Amino acid sequence: MNIRYGDGKASTRERLLKKALKPKDGATQARPETLPKPSSNVPFRRDPDFVERPALIDQIRTKHSIPGGRVALVGLGGVGKSQLAVEYARQIRQQSPDTWVLWFHVSNAARFQQSLQNAAEQLELAGRKDPKADLLQLLRNWLRNENNGRWLVVLDNADDASVLLESSATSSEAHPARRPMDYFPSCDHGSMIITSRSKGEALKLVYEKDCIDVTAMSENEAESLLGSKLGYASPDGRQLVRALDCMPLAISQAAAYIRERAPRCSVQQYCELMEGSRASRTSLLRRDLHLPNRDPEASNSVLLTWQISFEHIHRVRRSAAELLSVMSFCDRLAIPELLLCAHDEKDDQPERDADFEDDILALRSFSFISNTTSPQVWTMHRLVQDATQIWLEDRKRLDKSLDDFVHRLDMSFPIGEFENWPTCQTLLPHAKCAIEQRPASGGMLLEWARVMFNSAWYAGELGKYSDALGMATSSMEVRSEQLGEEDERTLQSMAMVAESYRQLGQLAEAERLGVKVTEAFTRVLGEQYGDTLRSMGNLAATYCDQGQWAEAEQLEVEALETMKAVLGDEHPDTMNSMANLAATYRKQARLTEAEQLEVKVLETMKAVLGEEHPRTLRSVGNLATTYADQGRWAEAETLYVKVLEKMKAVLGKEHSDTLSSIANLAATYWKQGRVAETEQLEVKVLETMKAVFGEEHPHTLTSMANLAAVYSRQGRVAEAEQLGVKVLEMRKAILGDHPDTLQSMANLAFSYWSQGRMAEAEQLLGEAVERSRIMLGKNHSDTLKRKTELEWICSQKPLQNARGKAPAAQLAGHDRNSSSKEFLRGTSSDGRAARGKVVKQAPRRKRRQKSRPSGF
Repeated sequence: MNIRYGDGKASTRERLLKKALKPKDGATQARPETLPKPSSNVPFRRDPDFVERPALIDQIRTKHSIPGGRVALVGLGGVGKSQLAVEYARQIRQQSPDTWVLWFHVSNAARFQQSLQNAAEQLELAGRKDPKADLLQLLRNWLRNENNGRWLVVLDNADDASVLLESSATSSEAHPARRPMDYFPSCDHGSMIITSRSKGEALKLVYEKDCIDVTAMSENEAESLLGSKLGYASPDGRQLVRALDCMPLAISQAAAYIRERAPRCSVQQYCELMEGSRASRTSLLRRDLHLPNRDPEASNSVLLTWQISFEHIHRVRRSAAELLSVMSFCDRLAIPELLLCAHDEKDDQPERDADFEDDILALRSFSFISNTTSPQVWTMHRLVQDATQIWLEDRKRLDKSLDDFVHRLDMSFPIGEFENWPTCQTLLPHAKCAIEQRPASGGMLLEWARVMFNSAWYAGELGKYSDALGMATSSMEVRSEQLGEEDERTLQSMAMVAESYRQLGQLAEAERLGVKVTEAFTRVLGEQYGDTLRSMGNLAATYCDQGQWAEAEQLEVEALETMKAVLGDEHPDTMNSMANLAATYRKQARLTEAEQLEVKVLETMKAVLGEEHPRTLRSVGNLATTYADQGRWAEAETLYVKVLEKMKAVLGKEHSDTLSSIANLAATYWKQGRVAETEQLEVKVLETMKAVFGEEHPHTLTSMANLAAVYSRQGRVAEAEQLGVKVLEMRKAILGDHPDTLQSMANLAFSYWSQGRMAEAEQLLGEAVERSRIMLGKNHSDTLKRKTELEWICSQKPLQNARGKAPAAQLAGHDRNSSSKEFLRGTSSDGRAARGKVVKQAPRRKRRQKSRPSGF
């Protein structure tokens, strides 16, 4: 090649073109054409509201820094892939005006052919107007010629790689069959961007290292885009972009909708529509408002954009579409393989396992799901879930897919025994999603009810009693409707509702249901059946909480003797019954009897269940409480400190048993005069109790009363009185005549006494003594203690009158939470392993074996 030094690129290109066009001897001279000026045929105008995403642009630039660099932008439809390509092309043209930008639509063969013709005109390819011309070959020749300058090719919407990889059906000797992609050469002076919704399709065109995953915007980027589109920053902007999963197309549509309807529509109102019913969300997501910066042949609706991909997956891999349908009902943040692989088929089928892996790969390829830190757990956008369910509804497959979700959940969710807690913890969020998604068919309703029952069981074990009550009530309602009120499964759900009421301090309702359940179990199953005995234990617990010691003891003794005869002395259910009786003895101040039973229970629990089982830990706490009641503070403190660390590890810091242990440890500090340490623990417990159980829960009121007593000891009489009055009023309203109410009366009386308000103190404590005599008996330790306190106050009158105000109440009682007693919930008899027996989790992807119905 004859190169003249000093020529610029343009003059060199012009000279070489003239030489190439100069006719050979004997040839007809063709009219020379002027070499076209480098240009861009990007079909979209730049979005004036484009929000910079520098990390992604930098990745593209880095990959294009390698000669002949190719990169594929992959991600959900509407996530901004094409806009990134537009922006990068603009920056390239701005930095290097001599660079050509050639944009090709490759969503289908027809659009690719049209783009090819447009490019031929843009480049003014010689021979392009010849009907027999091979435009791809002409393009390839032009791209390979570095004298034409640098170029950037964009292949937009390569969702189906076959458009670029299938040979032409009209090949001939003159034009042998070649794939369109082969006509885009890899050369140092050219680079390429491919956009695709499918990573799998993109990987047919580039290497995996050349793929860039385009995900949703960050919240800051999304809020900036919304503000630009609206023309103002809304205080509700962050809420809206979160509701829209920070998807650029969804945000642009929302802004267009709000602007179009302003001032009668605001960001807050749009948020309310998005967070309302599925019907309202569907209406918004279906809207297809024109956006000038998008392909005119592409939908501007997020819903319709994704449904194209749904249809493609359903067509080429139906099992993946079915899996996506199930996932649309799950808790979107952590969808476990354990749930997705629940099935009825035979175990150990490698082919089915391979199919599952291929299904997951297909869904990941289209960015409908994403990996998490665990390889067995996936996440998905809320909008993708909504769009999937709308697509299912349009195809009249929504109910079928919901049934599939419930069935898989039922197959994988075990009973709430300790051995199953890891599995229950994984699946509980999905069971909560199922609460509002009740199936229509009767058979599937029973599976749904079983999921609710097992979920309530586990929630109760965690101390989440409000959740347990809601799910147990749903289970009871469905089972009652489908099976009748006296079916064993209905009664089990009813027993769990009663127990949840008890744990929430709603004792009247707990007693009403407890009596009903116990009578029904006795009538239907007999007195020696497991569910009957457990219901007796639950009812006894309610009586105990109400201060009805005699009634509680009678039931517990009867249940314990029967369990010994039927199950044996060392069965966990027998031990639970024994622990309950010991707690009742403790409430009656029969501390020696309580200690004897609790030592036996603890030794047996350690041997049978192990030292870190929740029941064993509760047994340690119960024995420590008895030591404290006996005044053995050092021994009690040692046990509380030991068990508290294990409870935090096993049950969690917010479990009611853990909080009770902290409060009990504080009580031992209190009795030893370690007031500052007591206050520190009591403040911590009260704050957690309020957050977990609410201000009116009996446990919360006990913590509040304890803190009031600490304030009184510290001389902070105003704070002590304020808390004491509040606790007494709430206990009267919630518990009525209850031992805890009497303790509050005594505590407040001493608060009055410490302020020199002798008449009020004497009147209130006198009322407490009389109520205690009626409720507990004249010889009960609490009655005798309060009588002594009243006599002491009366004896201090002259001293108080002589000295002025008395010191802070040194006799103020300190309420102590005893560790939660063991009250077994009803056993599932519909194909689940019996409560109280070790239930091993089934192997992954295997159906858990059904056991015989529960009972003894």
